[in-house]
Amino acid sequence: MRFFSICSNNYLANAIALGRQLERFHPDSEFTIFLADKPLGYDPALVPFPLVPMQDLGLVDERGMIVRYNISELNTAIKPFCFSYLFSDSDEPVVYMDPDTYPVSPLHEVSDALGAGHDAVLTPHILRPVEHGGFPTENFLRLGIYNLGFLALAATPTTENFLTWWAEKLEKDCVIDIPRGIFVDQKWADFVPSFMENCKVLRHAGYNVAYWNLQNRRIARDGDGTLTSNGEALRFVHFSGLPDDPACEHISKRHTAFTKSNVPVLGEVLEEYRQATRDAGDQLFSTVEFSYFLSPNGTNLHAPELETKSDRVLRQPGSYMVTRLLRSFDDYQDYQRRNRTEIESRRRAELSLLEGQSEILSFPGYDFIAGQHTTFVSSYLYAYDRTPSGDLIPNWREHIATPGGYCNRIRGFVHVFFQEFQPPLDSHIYLTEQATDLYRWFGDRFPNVTGSEHLGASHPAGSTVDGLRNENVENLTLESNQFDFILSLDVFEHVVDYKSALSEMLRCLKPGGYFVFAIPTNGMDRYENCTRAYVDATGETIHLMEPEYHGNPVDDDGALCYRYYGWQLLDELTQTGFQNPVAIEYWSDAFGYLGPDQMLFVAQKPYATSLGRSLDDGAPLGGS
Repeated sequence: MRFFSICSNNYLANAIALGRQLERFHPDSEFTIFLADKPLGYDPALVPFPLVPMQDLGLVDERGMIVRYNISELNTAIKPFCFSYLFSDSDEPVVYMDPDTYPVSPLHEVSDALGAGHDAVLTPHILRPVEHGGFPTENFLRLGIYNLGFLALAATPTTENFLTWWAEKLEKDCVIDIPRGIFVDQKWADFVPSFMENCKVLRHAGYNVAYWNLQNRRIARDGDGTLTSNGEALRFVHFSGLPDDPACEHISKRHTAFTKSNVPVLGEVLEEYRQATRDAGDQLFSTVEFSYFLSPNGTNLHAPELETKSDRVLRQPGSYMVTRLLRSFDDYQDYQRRNRTEIESRRRAELSLLEGQSEILSFPGYDFIAGQHTTFVSSYLYAYDRTPSGDLIPNWREHIATPGGYCNRIRGFVHVFFQEFQPPLDSHIYLTEQATDLYRWFGDRFPNVTGSEHLGASHPAGSTVDGLRNENVENLTLESNQFDFILSLDVFEHVVDYKSALSEMLRCLKPGGYFVFAIPTNGMDRYENCTRAYVDATGETIHLMEPEYHGNPVDDDGALCYRYYGWQLLDELTQTGFQNPVAIEYWSDAFGYLGPDQMLFVAQKPYATSLGRSLDDGAPLGGS
């Protein structure tokens, strides 16, 4: 059997604890974690099992599902797609288990049922009526007969047909809507025994023990220490709604009738489970925010009534944009191969905007920064790319703007930054610019913003000239460990000694802080950096190519471009001391982010406690 679980970043320790128990009792099995989230805020190498982000599932309506669902709905909605993903490369049976389940013995009855030819194995919520204790039987008419914290499926044509139907339902109707009789994926699974003739309903008291059936299950230990439930071997406990406070007596915060005192043997298992999640890195993972614009209580912040929520910034309905994380040149090439059809579709959409338009192009869209629908405008200024027939293609990255507003690359940077990091309003932020509208925009929203410009060696470093702070990013006068975020937009291609500048970014970040930056991406089709010019030992600028100058807000002559960066840069970030460097790729005609290789780059300063070591060493992980 192969096993998998689904979680968001904050539940990764639970999923790891589950995987380790499955390794213990099923040592020949494989365990995969599917992530209804993005692996940001930690090094994915800390996860000792294959980690598959939902972006790899090939969801047709990925953006719609993210916008439509809250955190609970999204985690359950991708379940049939995860089954299909695993079945795509093997015909071995697949077992799903919630990340808050904890096996305590081998699941022999499941392997026996699948080996006997059953297509599916389900566990009912309850095996007898529950009329007392605050959780009456009729609750399951609303929540579903079977608990989908567990589901085993064999690779058969019947299973394939069911998964196709189930996926269609969960794409749009994996909702918590009790008046309509729908409760995420569970109510749809009530059809499994009807649709799958060889379905095994496992009526075993040792499976899926949880607060909703504890009234009718007696948890005990035999003389040899074996855990039992109603005299049968205890297989796994479902710790749904586990209290946040480890000192809390309750088994679940959703039902207060059962405590560690009145169910003492289960209380012992609970303490073992808590230790297992601590060993798996709960101190770190539980602090990582969900990346899809959801509040801590799972409320969907895309909802119109929450549009003006005061403790968030820039939360507009429908503002989520699908992005991809690329960690290497190999990742980039693989992305280009796997998404060739999508990339070609993007190019056709861009070229269609040129049809019937003159020197000034216009098309409708949504301005993320302004939070409103608008008309984007573009021109052929600095255009260099051409269609197969020889017609110019606009320089989309630099020249798609809102009337009187920001260009494509700036709007995209702000959008991705807010979407992926949801920066708290008290964040300490350093921008490597100051004489710009963007700096003033950040300054209006965040009280702890620092900016600077490079005004040259004729002014002392750190001095203020006409209201601007003079800094050379190769040798900053800023204090160490000062900033939560350092943001840099198209600056590093103009830096002579960029490796010294990277070291300065690392020095000035707080432990756990992020360096988020944009650079021209016309060199990202290769690994090596391309040097266009350099400064020799005498201080003379040596040009290896025709000099190229970009706009500079403090120098009308512009800023010389010293290099185009390739994917080598990510390795150099790691060599500098950053962890988990990544490129975030994005594209959207709706938001006016057009052109190839739209990216920004992210690298994190390690916490004081090393995050690169094994989770098995028992020491606490670093975390904020």
